[in-house]
Amino acid sequence: MERHRMAKKRTQCKPKNDTAYALKMEVQAYKDKLKKAEKENAELRKTIEKERKYKKQLAHNDEKYRQIIESIQEGYFESDLDGRITFCNKALCDISGYTKETLIGTIFRDFTPPRTARAMQAVFGKVYKSGKDAKVSNYEVFHKKGHTLIIEFDAALVKNQEDLPIGFRGVLRDVSKQVKAAEKELRIRNQLQQAQKMEALGTLAGGLAHGFNNVLMAIQGNLSIMRMNPPRNPTMQKHLDRINQSTEKGSRLAKEILSFAKVGKYVVMPTDLNKILKSTSRMFMRSNNRLQVHEIYEKKLRPTRVDRVQIGQVLLSLYMNAAEAMPEGGDLYLQSENIYLDHVYTHPFASDPGWYVKISVTDAGPGLNEEAKRRIFEPFFSPFRPIRYEGLGLAAAYGTIKSHNGIINVYSEEGHGTTFNIYLPVLSKESPSEPVEVNLNKGSETVLIVDDDSLASEIGREILERQGYRVMMAESGTEAIEIYSDYKDQINLVLLDVIMPDLHGDQVFLELKKDNPNVLVIVASGYNVNRQITTMLDYGCVDFIQKPFQSQTLSAKVRMALDREAIPPEVVRLIS
Repeated sequence: MERHRMAKKRTQCKPKNDTAYALKMEVQAYKDKLKKAEKENAELRKTIEKERKYKKQLAHNDEKYRQIIESIQEGYFESDLDGRITFCNKALCDISGYTKETLIGTIFRDFTPPRTARAMQAVFGKVYKSGKDAKVSNYEVFHKKGHTLIIEFDAALVKNQEDLPIGFRGVLRDVSKQVKAAEKELRIRNQLQQAQKMEALGTLAGGLAHGFNNVLMAIQGNLSIMRMNPPRNPTMQKHLDRINQSTEKGSRLAKEILSFAKVGKYVVMPTDLNKILKSTSRMFMRSNNRLQVHEIYEKKLRPTRVDRVQIGQVLLSLYMNAAEAMPEGGDLYLQSENIYLDHVYTHPFASDPGWYVKISVTDAGPGLNEEAKRRIFEPFFSPFRPIRYEGLGLAAAYGTIKSHNGIINVYSEEGHGTTFNIYLPVLSKESPSEPVEVNLNKGSETVLIVDDDSLASEIGREILERQGYRVMMAESGTEAIEIYSDYKDQINLVLLDVIMPDLHGDQVFLELKKDNPNVLVIVASGYNVNRQITTMLDYGCVDFIQKPFQSQTLSAKVRMALDREAIPPEVVRLIS
């Protein structure tokens, strides 16, 4: 019985002890969890603190790098894969003229001509596919003020943590001045080399001519003695006559060589070159009636001091060259004008700046290739026939003009004829001082220069920007049409070259007129006035200017054309 009560008592107490134990175990487990949680929290706090310090360091580094990027003089940009700018530094704003607010969010190709946009797209596509950096040189972008910059930049691909492409970054430099200076230096160096080559040939020719003359004198002297006692044999007399004819030809050749050597100026006197142009052209056309002559002479041409016979021979040589270029006949354009040449133009020719009389002889023949243009003034050379050693050709003309302290050069493009320009200094008492630039020639309008000759367009841009104009440039007719279509509300005047590789000037002009019937266009060409230029003037182009540009002439013509826009149309018709 007693054992039964004790068992019952133990049975009744067990649940109570088990509950306490369980509670105790739960408390212990809770304490363990709490301790573990505190430990984890401590570890988490350490991690958070590390991350906070890391982010702070990242922010510090990012700010430091951004300060470095902002302080460099080269333009820096970042963009997405579509080319939309997401970040740029102050230097890029200074280079382009735009603010950060304007640049960020815009596509880079919006600031470039279509040709450059296509080229840059190809470069970024190559960077995207290869993952390799790329360096790009001599690309054009538009400045906010309207003129064109030449840039170079390095482009790189940007990837995320998963090594996936997310955009591009690049460093950009404005190299306009360097490119312009290099092109100018190359142009002057080539001109100087040509002048030096011709000078060396002239020195050699002079020495040969003197030796040749001595031989001819000996032949002619002995021949004259023999003819004092003519032989009775008719056959022998015939041989002497042939020798005499040959020596006369040799004598004429010697004179040409001396002219090329710049020692052939004999009798100089004040001369109206218009009279020589008229007399020589009429004399030549009597035997070459297949050529149709178009004459544009300045009425008040300033007198020059020249050897009239030699200048006449120079002109006859140019006419003969035109006849060889157009054996089936064609148009020959003769023009004279007074012109001022500045130091930039005359320096490569070792001539002095000042007033000159300019004579232009233009043919409508097939034109000259690059090799022919380089060799056109070499002795005996002709692009239209095999070499004949009967005369020096245009080399004598070159020497004669140089002996008169003048300049002669050639402008030609294959398929579009050739123009020879002669510049002869006017009499000193007739030479006024250098033209003074007046404020009338200055402006702030935007001019689009269309020319595939980068040197000519650069010269035009420099002249106009110095006068305060904003300048945009296109290197082809297609590009000009695209640019004008996009910016016609900003472009006030177009300076349009006649001959370009894709579209001719008249085609471009008609396309521009479709966009704006009142478009103002000045025709520019290295040729003298010819049929194509006359046609464009008839279509409605407001003026014509011959390349290379003279600063005063170009700025004056641009100003006059722009002022013309402000005159009522009925008045324009009256004064045209």
